[in-house]
Amino acid sequence: MKNWTLILVAVVAGGSFVVGKMVEKAPLPDVQPMTISVTGHGKVSAPPDIAELTFGVTTATLPTTRAAMEDLSKRMNAALDAVKSKGVPVKDVKMVHFSLYEVTHYKEKSNEQVHDGYAASQQLHVKVRDLGSVGDVLQAAISAGANQAGGVQFRIDNPEAFQAEARTQGVAQAKEKAEALASLLGKRLGRLKGYSESSGTRDRRLMGRAMTESADSAPPMPAGEEDVQVTVVLQYELSL
Repeated sequence: MKNWTLILVAVVAGGSFVVGKMVEKAPLPDVQPMTISVTGHGKVSAPPDIAELTFGVTTATLPTTRAAMEDLSKRMNAALDAVKSKGVPVKDVKMVHFSLYEVTHYKEKSNEQVHDGYAASQQLHVKVRDLGSVGDVLQAAISAGANQAGGVQFRIDNPEAFQAEARTQGVAQAKEKAEALASLLGKRLGRLKGYSESSGTRDRRLMGRAMTESADSAPPMPAGEEDVQVTVVLQYELSL
């Protein structure tokens, strides 16, 4: 919106008259309010309610692709049946890797790759909801023919409720920081201008390794607790 000022000029010279003229005023500068950004952290620790692990089979080198596939299928089916016998439903088992490949070796004398045969490999990802049976499930797979197992990870299946609690902590901490900073600057806390957050869960993972023979007993696998963390950033205007 334009601002105008009326200028009046009075002249007396053989008479009198008044002249008026409208003059446009320069607009006032648009002053943006000072803003501050503060960070708050929240953390909630809770016991995990699910474990995830992987197991698989890698065959020996066999003369044909068919032989490799048949050996892989036989051993994987046996391992899968053993896992299901421990109470793991089919819906909690998912294939995460499969490969069928040629096996060769380098012959230095003739400077060439020599064909040895074929091998196959497959890995399955398993969710175990009974944490007390994690070791038994892993042992059952190995005893039935799996020669790769591990990657055990304990986590919270649905962390949303814990994230909400951690978020509340983070926002409260950020607000407290903002009020203290505004007071330190001799200002008052104004309206909220922006909000952002990031969240995550620190899972506990036990690394796996290849197995060359059946295990006689399952090692202890304590689940401990998981840390659900949320970091928030609040941006406020400051006023006088």
